[in-house]
Amino acid sequence: MSKCRSGLRFLLLIIVVLTVGVAILTHPVLAADTTDAAMKDYEATIRKAENYFSVGNYFEAVLSYERARRVAYNSKLRTDADALEKKLAQARDARDGKLPVGRSQSSPGSIPQKAGTGPAGGSVFAELTTSRGSVPWVLTARDVPKDNKQNFGPYDPASRWNISNPFLRHDARFFSNIWNVACTADGTIYLGAESVVPAEEFRRMPRANRDWYADNGWGMWRIAPDGRITAFAVRAYGNQPGWRNITARCNVGIDVADILPNNWGGMVVTPNGDVLVSDFNLHLILKLRKDGFVEHFAGGGPQACIYDRYKTPQQSGYRDGPAKQALFDQPYGLALEKDGSVLVADSGNCALRRIDTSGNVTTVYRGCSASETRKKDPGERIVYQFVAIDREGRPLVGGPYVLPGKEVYGNIYRFGSDGRIEQLLAGRRISPRTSQQLVGLMGGFIVLPDGRLIMTDGEDSDSRILEVKNGRVEKIAGVGGVDMNNSDIDGSMAKARMYAPGEMCVSADGSIFVKSRHRLRPVRRIDTAKKTVSTWAY
Repeated sequence: MSKCRSGLRFLLLIIVVLTVGVAILTHPVLAADTTDAAMKDYEATIRKAENYFSVGNYFEAVLSYERARRVAYNSKLRTDADALEKKLAQARDARDGKLPVGRSQSSPGSIPQKAGTGPAGGSVFAELTTSRGSVPWVLTARDVPKDNKQNFGPYDPASRWNISNPFLRHDARFFSNIWNVACTADGTIYLGAESVVPAEEFRRMPRANRDWYADNGWGMWRIAPDGRITAFAVRAYGNQPGWRNITARCNVGIDVADILPNNWGGMVVTPNGDVLVSDFNLHLILKLRKDGFVEHFAGGGPQACIYDRYKTPQQSGYRDGPAKQALFDQPYGLALEKDGSVLVADSGNCALRRIDTSGNVTTVYRGCSASETRKKDPGERIVYQFVAIDREGRPLVGGPYVLPGKEVYGNIYRFGSDGRIEQLLAGRRISPRTSQQLVGLMGGFIVLPDGRLIMTDGEDSDSRILEVKNGRVEKIAGVGGVDMNNSDIDGSMAKARMYAPGEMCVSADGSIFVKSRHRLRPVRRIDTAKKTVSTWAY
């Protein structure tokens, strides 16, 4: 009997609750309030979705449009359902990479132009500088301590940067990784690098880890003489929609090209503003055109531009002839001759190659030693890693040669027009012939406008900039010979620290830009006139 009474009480309770609920929902004032709240929620969600779409966050745009649709359905709102479905469909296509999207569209009402696919296109990415008040800023990648007035670097508390680039913030970092550097005469530099811009730079908070970064850039960046940074040939990767849409290694737009700056051995800027890079992993030379097109320039074999996720169809070898039929084996350093020909340090073939302006490849010299009598001496080995040209137009090649556990050599050779080969440096790390030839791990060399030959000693414990003269080396910048403490410190050339300096390039006024051997380090600028070292890119 008691169970029946309990059941009746429960049934009466449900009836009361339902009655009250219906009364609330049917009450004209309360129902109106509920509808107004739902409509405000719907409209706010639509605005949020459109904002997400405008900044390229298509994942969140889809989720917001889907939520707006649920709110409208559950609350029986009178909305334009067809318009919402069109916006949702476009957001889904953009998310899945089915639309030619860029970062410039402001609403999901129109399809933007395809970028980076040919002469009419351009880089998928646009100017990455913005203005806050009267001060220009760069969209940044990784924060470092903001309350430090000493301009500390982000890697070690001992690092102090004197940031001379007016477009770089002192409290954040733009490049995640820097692999390559090249210069033009006017002081413009090009970097093979990676840049990651966090979501908060686009006025929104990330929803999940995949959305933490609003823009992932992978490719080549241009830094003008005044310091302004723009994307030259950059494609999306990682978290961005469309990053999987790779179709080829070359002869395609930058937005779908499989470019890997960490595999570039050398870079050189042509007179018309295009950039040549050597890919030592694919054994080919690429031209990154200023119109956003990646062109096959030389090497790689008949499948040079084929992309295959699981294998490498590109071909290595040794063959002269038409550039696109010629073969290279791990091409590395590049240099541009006065007539526009390109010199290639073909490391795997122990050869110096030339690509002339007619598109033919010839061999300047092939051999790992300068003469038969020197073949057994590793200290006399020609290393085809870096290449430069002196003021007389003679090519220089060289690089480090390491015998694990025994010795590290640093050699530089010069090739004369008469066929004569001259060794300019025979450096050693452990047992030098004299203290004036002590060289650690050579990171690169250049010829200054005044004719001086400058190299980097990238051994972590040495970290010096050296002048090569009469077969000897003399320090011109960097502390060297002390515990570097993994630090970078700007200041005078005599006291500055440049941890593990690597590749360099030089402008016509003698300014030297130095990239570290470690991709996470900044690019430093050496003003040879003022004899100072500052930080130019990071």
